[in-house]
Amino acid sequence: MEFTIEKSMPYTEPNGNKKTRIESRRVGKEILELKTVPVEEKQFCGTDKATELRDIVVLCTAEKIDTSKFYKWLKERSTPKEINIYFRDCVHLSIPEIEDTQKGGDIFIFKYGVTVLWGIDAETKNRVLAQQRCFEEKSYRGEAIQREEFRFGIVQEGASIVNDVIYLDTDSPYNKMIISNALAQSTKLDIFEEYVEKTTERVQGLPDEIVSKGFTTKKREDVLKMIGVLHRLKFNLNLATNIMETPEILWYYPNYTSLYESFKLYLELKSRAEILNHKCDVIHEILTLLSTHISTKNSERLEKIIIILICVETVIACLHLALSWNTSRG
Repeated sequence: MEFTIEKSMPYTEPNGNKKTRIESRRVGKEILELKTVPVEEKQFCGTDKATELRDIVVLCTAEKIDTSKFYKWLKERSTPKEINIYFRDCVHLSIPEIEDTQKGGDIFIFKYGVTVLWGIDAETKNRVLAQQRCFEEKSYRGEAIQREEFRFGIVQEGASIVNDVIYLDTDSPYNKMIISNALAQSTKLDIFEEYVEKTTERVQGLPDEIVSKGFTTKKREDVLKMIGVLHRLKFNLNLATNIMETPEILWYYPNYTSLYESFKLYLELKSRAEILNHKCDVIHEILTLLSTHISTKNSERLEKIIIILICVETVIACLHLALSWNTSRG
């Protein structure tokens, strides 16, 4: 199987609520201390905060990724990368450092369509994304792709995050995987938030239309389609994916819970999900009222048609009787 390497992964620059949230996160947030793994588990790295910061790129490229099949495909190929899969949900690729040509890094691929790349060069990133594309379901294209960027560095002590820069006191991939879970959940939420914003734009003028005209020009089928989109969104958000659940790895390694909760707080995952669900409920109520209104109008129209038909039938019957009476007299 051959793949073409994309020159660059297209995506939309942040705007609206997402842009505001990122700007406030990078400017208004205080330093948030992080609790990584216990001291006895740390792999000490003798660097300090003068260490070069490297990029973290988070991409939501599809609705789903078949991580199990992708993992099997990768394992069948001869590759220098160390590859693992965790709980069928996350594929981890460890990219080795090659002297003078390539720095090491980590890639985490989540089944709900998000890839998190730590310190990965453009060529490797594009190659992995091209390979991954064949195992995606309902791939996003162009502006539909969501992207967020952070930076990270390794320090001797004082793990923290501030202004979207993550300082870790260990290069352990487990810490990176826990952090990647939160980053991936946040970026997947961006997709759902965009869906809700688009639905809100389509709905917001309908109540005013009814107030001013006494009716809506929308067809019941269109309203039902929007209701269906909302139901699918809420299903995906709360049931179909595990983006709002605590990562399964924390049930087996509870020492990482504090690290995950810190990023969950920093990225405002809980409050954003609650707002998203609330918006869906409000929009659903409006659309349900509109659907009921349209059904009522249709029923009234049908009743009028039936009354007219009865009247026509009565007139025809009267004419028939009159003709019969005239014929009998003649």
